[in-house]
Amino acid sequence: MHLLRYIQGSLTLGISYGGESPTEASTSHPAGQSLSSSPAIGPIPRSVLPPQRVVVFADVSFAPDKSFHSFAGWIAFFNGGPIAWGAGKLQSTATSTTEAELLAASRAVKNGLYLQQLLVEFGAIPDSSSIQLYADNQAANRVINGGNTSGRLRHVAINSQFMHEHVLNNRLQADYVHTSENIADSLTKSLNADTFTRLRAKMNMFAVTTIESEDQSLDTLTYEF
Repeated sequence: MHLLRYIQGSLTLGISYGGESPTEASTSHPAGQSLSSSPAIGPIPRSVLPPQRVVVFADVSFAPDKSFHSFAGWIAFFNGGPIAWGAGKLQSTATSTTEAELLAASRAVKNGLYLQQLLVEFGAIPDSSSIQLYADNQAANRVINGGNTSGRLRHVAINSQFMHEHVLNNRLQADYVHTSENIADSLTKSLNADTFTRLRAKMNMFAVTTIESEDQSLDTLTYEF
């Protein structure tokens, strides 16, 4: 029933790609830097979502139910809008939030690298381009960038090393994003309506009203917020 109500209320939503969006945030975040903790309304600035780069947000809900399997989600952006996303339980039981975040980040990076290679084959981006990963666990980011795993993380060392090698080869850049700015948070847990709507707007999803001319051809697009 919740799903049907959401579908009914989102029939006019569309994804915006390309140029500046009507609610572009006035403050910019240089690409490759941590995102602000202030939950600004509207989409993530274009400086964070450069048009010719795959940007992936990853998040996880740690052991949310009696199965104790954490729930991971990721969403990939290109040209200012989402192009792929996924969510689901991790196959193995993580024993810490850092471990769960590393497993979730690994899943996100694998999908991001696949999308990057696909776009390279299409000629949309150069082969030398890298992907950008944003995650909200600083300990996991340190492992990805530093390549050091403690004894407690040895069983996820393969996943960590996989990502670290891509960092060393300049194929991956991993940075911190505050939880309030992590778009993938909407894929891992139930959120209140205000938070969900705010994160949805950061996906560049807007209510689009089409105004047709007399010959029924598309005339203009009006964005409503």
